[in-house]
Amino acid sequence: MLEILNRHSHGLAVVPFVDALRKNGCLSYMALCERFSATEISQRFGLNAGYLAVALRMLLTCGWIARVDAEDYRVTPEFQTHALVPGDIMSLYAFPYDGYVNGKSKRSLERWIERSERRWDAGEHPFADFLDGVFMIPLLLALRQHGKLKYSDASDGSRVALRCGLTGHAREEVLRLFTGMRWLEKQGRSLWL
Repeated sequence: MLEILNRHSHGLAVVPFVDALRKNGCLSYMALCERFSATEISQRFGLNAGYLAVALRMLLTCGWIARVDAEDYRVTPEFQTHALVPGDIMSLYAFPYDGYVNGKSKRSLERWIERSERRWDAGEHPFADFLDGVFMIPLLLALRQHGKLKYSDASDGSRVALRCGLTGHAREEVLRLFTGMRWLEKQGRSLWL
């Protein structure tokens, strides 16, 4: 579970950089180049060298680019993973998670849950967990902050029961999401972790 949450957290950080690099044309340019340097990218696109260094480090860590030498990089076959990032994903960073879990927002995560259930059309690629993280981490934090999930041990100690304090569409969506991720099992009216 911790490994999955770590991948979710990585996605929360990586996706905005990927989105920004894609929107300003950097990723397309990198894909066309046999090799490129940070200086070249920074000057060509007018980017802050410090932020670009962080972005390139992220792309290196993801395995999307590789160092050619001390100055230059090249894209790897894994580089095409950036195409999995939906163009509208940044809307999730402005989603009203607090209002959602408190029943004060009519907004829905339905379309994002559907994408998650399809593994973002990525098959078994682990980057799907990165994309899940964009909404899972803020959702889990809001659920915890507002005390919407309570846990208790089963009488025989074999399982952990979950009491969900959500109502309406948020309850249905969160239970569907957690069940789909196999974090939760529903048996009648009981929920088990």
